[in-house]
Amino acid sequence: MKEGVIKFSYDWKKKPLPASLDIGELVKYRNKLRDCTGGIKETKRQMEHGFSLTKKILSQSPQRSQRRDFLGLEIKKGNSELPVYGLIGADENGVGYGNISVRYKSSGQFIISASDTGKIKRAGKYHFTVVNSVDIKKNFVSCAGMKVASSESMTHDIIYNLSSGIKCVIHVHNLRLWKKFLNKVPTTSKTISYGTTEMANDIRRLWVKSGLKEKRILVMAGHEGGLVVFGESIEEAYSLIMEYFNE
Repeated sequence: MKEGVIKFSYDWKKKPLPASLDIGELVKYRNKLRDCTGGIKETKRQMEHGFSLTKKILSQSPQRSQRRDFLGLEIKKGNSELPVYGLIGADENGVGYGNISVRYKSSGQFIISASDTGKIKRAGKYHFTVVNSVDIKKNFVSCAGMKVASSESMTHDIIYNLSSGIKCVIHVHNLRLWKKFLNKVPTTSKTISYGTTEMANDIRRLWVKSGLKEKRILVMAGHEGGLVVFGESIEEAYSLIMEYFNE
């Protein structure tokens, strides 16, 4: 199944987040993850890919005003939205990946980056959604925001339910890290897909049997490139993924 597809049923109320809600820190760290590309070799490959894609696009577009990149966005000088393979980003098909959330108010609520926002270069408040409740057994999510909640909302929810001390969850993609830590840290079954009730239940299993509580990182074996970290604050969760990233 295509990445980024929402696999749960949902009740979505399309409305802006409250004006009084300050998520500046959440937005800041999301954008830092978007900017974080992998290693020298990986960065070189990405630059080469972006350059070749640019030439292809421009050669196919006779008029500058009509030129569009692979995401369908107009190419503007100094503001191209070509592929950026950050820890949060979009693939060569324009499908976004990665998400970040923080606990909000009651234990059943959290604020998460919305679905299909990985491709956004600089996210803002508009690109986040409040998840009001999740029913894992019924595969159902209730949310409110200008966009539907991330396809990984059920994964974030189960992690918050594991401990009241968890205040932030970050899901990233990086093939180098994924290969390095696959089965070296708590790892979900390779037969389980992302964003499903099965994934939520398997994460609960890892918490009980695989030291997830102490390590605070897991690899999704059935979701190539996918890793999840969590912490008692945004800064702690971000520092943890960067610690692994820089090893």
